[in-house]
Amino acid sequence: MEIGDVLKKPFEDLGKLVVGSVLSLIPIVSFVLMGYGLEIAKKPKKLPGFSFEQWVLGLKAVLVAIVYFLVPIAVLSMGLSPLKFEFIAAGSLLFLLAAPVFTRAVLELGKKGNLSDGFKFGEMLSKAYSGPFISVWVVAALLVFGVSLVLSLIPVVGWFLSGYVPTVVFWAYIGSNYKF
Repeated sequence: MEIGDVLKKPFEDLGKLVVGSVLSLIPIVSFVLMGYGLEIAKKPKKLPGFSFEQWVLGLKAVLVAIVYFLVPIAVLSMGLSPLKFEFIAAGSLLFLLAAPVFTRAVLELGKKGNLSDGFKFGEMLSKAYSGPFISVWVVAALLVFGVSLVLSLIPVVGWFLSGYVPTVVFWAYIGSNYKF
């Protein structure tokens, strides 16, 4: 799928755009978007409907995120009180290095549905930093950055869409450009 097609993807179904945007605003309920994104990654050509199973998958993905980002968050938090730049820089770098590994881990989780598949750290690390995956991940991350930046400049409507649209763009790009 070309970048232009990925950018249009969230707008293919206005009903799902509205529902997904509303769901993204509700704490805990918003976990459904992670499961929804993983469904898109599996079948990027079609936007799925929303389901409770996606919420459960999203909850599992959040648990995986907590584990993968625990160290970067701990290091970042050390830098917040008296604002020690070294900790903030190190934590930010660790966060950036963990993000592709986390993404690869939740893809594995989404593929098989087993929480334990997301915690195969060595395997996920080697898969995340393989040439094909990391290049797709970088482009997807840059797309999300650009889309989020544009949406942040559009009062109310852009803010409303800021949970759903980047999620669909990210996972549609990954799913259509990386076979997992």
